[in-house]
Amino acid sequence: MSNMPKIDPFRVQLYDTVRRALGAERNDIGFVKDRMILQADIVFEPFTADLSRMGRSVMQTLGNSLNRIAREIPTAIPWNLEIDIHSCASEVMNAQFPDKESQTQAQAMALREFFMDQGFPNSNILINAYGDSQLLDKVMNERAARRNRRVEVRLANPCQPYEKDDVDHVDDGMAKILENANAPKMVPIGGAEDRGPRMVLAEEAAKQDDIRRKRGGTLLGAKNKEQSW
Repeated sequence: MSNMPKIDPFRVQLYDTVRRALGAERNDIGFVKDRMILQADIVFEPFTADLSRMGRSVMQTLGNSLNRIAREIPTAIPWNLEIDIHSCASEVMNAQFPDKESQTQAQAMALREFFMDQGFPNSNILINAYGDSQLLDKVMNERAARRNRRVEVRLANPCQPYEKDDVDHVDDGMAKILENANAPKMVPIGGAEDRGPRMVLAEEAAKQDDIRRKRGGTLLGAKNKEQSW
């Protein structure tokens, strides 16, 4: 096993290429050991399976970089692009999905289709949907929820094992990136009984609350002000 060709140099090359292409000063994307980590609300419209404009741009950059580097990987080294999608444990849900696992499964399918459209074989794309089963922070507040909603990308050799701790560990610097990413803040507001709460931009909810306050109506977000994640 020790004589097996390693993917590591090509992984480093990929991440360096992506970092330069995206801009070294970005505060919403980080690299920890062998992974690139993004706050999920950057990749997807919050709590949906729709890639955001920024998400498409980042994934397109990743795909373009990988296309170039894949041509340099010797045929003796098998590889795949492994993407893990995680959600948070908050009660906020999109009515389209019955639970967080189904939400991340839909997100996984969207990413798989995106990379296949870029010409990557299905066999080279491995996307795992974890729902809220692997939380980084189990506290129930917005800060923890933003840390937990994440997308982890890893160029891997499926025949080259790696330690579980290398996958689970996120250092303080990476945690801050997840907490402070420039993703739009969303809050739940009441919806129809059969659809549950819906998500709106926090700024929009505040405007609507202000209008109702002036009219003497019920505040949209009053009931859920402590659950703004």
